[in-house]
Amino acid sequence: MACPRGPVDAGMLLHMKNFARVFGCWLLLALAVSNPAKADCKAGFDGDDLFSNYEEMFLALRAGDEQAFMEASSVMSAGLPCLTETVQPRMLAAAFRMLGVRQFRMSDADGAVRWMRTARDVDPAFEWDISTLDLDAPERSLYAQQQMYENAEPVLVPGKALSRPSGTRILLDGRELDGPEATPDRYHLLQVVDLKGPVRSSTVILGNAFPSHLLAAKTAEIQSSAPEPVDVSSQTSSSSTSGVVRIERQRPPLKTPVLGVGGLGLAGAIGLYAMSHGARGEFEAATTSAAMQQARDRTNALFLGSCGLMAVGLATTSLGLYMADGPGLGLVFDW
Repeated sequence: MACPRGPVDAGMLLHMKNFARVFGCWLLLALAVSNPAKADCKAGFDGDDLFSNYEEMFLALRAGDEQAFMEASSVMSAGLPCLTETVQPRMLAAAFRMLGVRQFRMSDADGAVRWMRTARDVDPAFEWDISTLDLDAPERSLYAQQQMYENAEPVLVPGKALSRPSGTRILLDGRELDGPEATPDRYHLLQVVDLKGPVRSSTVILGNAFPSHLLAAKTAEIQSSAPEPVDVSSQTSSSSTSGVVRIERQRPPLKTPVLGVGGLGLAGAIGLYAMSHGARGEFEAATTSAAMQQARDRTNALFLGSCGLMAVGLATTSLGLYMADGPGLGLVFDW
């Protein structure tokens, strides 16, 4: 039997559309929060995208627009593991804080504190503005509670060393990493960065759960006993004694004085530059045109003198650094 056809109630249709939109949004957010390390990075997410998305979250949070904040933070959650550029640690901390608020509002307390703890580790001096989060906001209280975890020591992956791909360095939360260690119970942004600049990969890890391809077995250090040095003066042309030959260093006699003069020049340049700031203050405080003219001339003279001394100091210091071992000036340049 066919269903009867008739006019559809406009209000009911509108409610159905709104429900479908809200349900789809929350479904997308739920999928994104389930595993922040996995993301579809077809479009990419660069530093400008991160900053503009952070602004959207910040403005929505300040305006109290819950839906706009959740939509913007969903973009940040999906984009962070796809970050194609390096970003200053404090900017990353700001993004981490917003993700902590997002997870809290999704009733994911564990995810919230993991992002908030990382944010506090990276930028411990931050305080929420009252116009962004009310004094009685639960997110503010939760963020403050994480202060007790700020001094947590990073945990090293036992028996492992970092296996850096050739020509790369590894960043954790925007800071260079020497070994496979990270603070536990926190989300971290792990990036493999080419030494020439481009980011090869970005991923979000929990604690020190580093990807296996970045880990290698830690080899024991092999200590070899070096032969005793042999004074070259004790050797003859027919000697067959083996060992390390000690070559006495011949420091150019002018190297130390030249470096000293260069250092004094640099120190003097800094002093004159500091004095020019004081003269600038006199210029801003002057009440007559004559006093302003005098202060301006003094400021300009001090600044130009600082530039001149800086140039002389740098040139003299460079000359001293290029002096190599040997008689005379002993200048050596690599071509």
